[in-house]
Amino acid sequence: MHGKATLTSGAALLILLAGCSDGTGPVLPSKLLVTNTSCAAGPCLTFEVLAFPENQPNTPGGLWSLDLGGVTGTSACLTIPASAAFTITDAGSGAKRVVRWTTAQRASIGFVTSSQSRLQASPSTGAFVAAHSAVWSVALPGNTAPVPGREC
Repeated sequence: MHGKATLTSGAALLILLAGCSDGTGPVLPSKLLVTNTSCAAGPCLTFEVLAFPENQPNTPGGLWSLDLGGVTGTSACLTIPASAAFTITDAGSGAKRVVRWTTAQRASIGFVTSSQSRLQASPSTGAFVAAHSAVWSVALPGNTAPVPGREC
């Protein structure tokens, strides 16, 4: 009997996990531990960390990004919000279109320094799905995708 109960519990857990990964459940924020790689060569570079949703609308104002916060020292623990919305308003008609993103969708990370325009910002890492882990780690400046990380 004990073996059967374990199998049933395991099957129920597997079904529960599958239900959470289909994108229909609640989305949650994730943490992002950013290590500032510029500190190894001298004074640390200060920059703002941006998340770039993969579902980018075609607009003349640069890429849509979420400002996750600043890095001023060797590392920072930032929050990736559970969801975001980008509203595009047609200047002529006033019609609005909303593009939505959640942590269940892919995004990339990038950064911008105070000497750069946010319009010039673009992703510098590979894409990842933030909902797949509660905590992520990434080294910036850098070009690798964030990896599941330790608590920050």
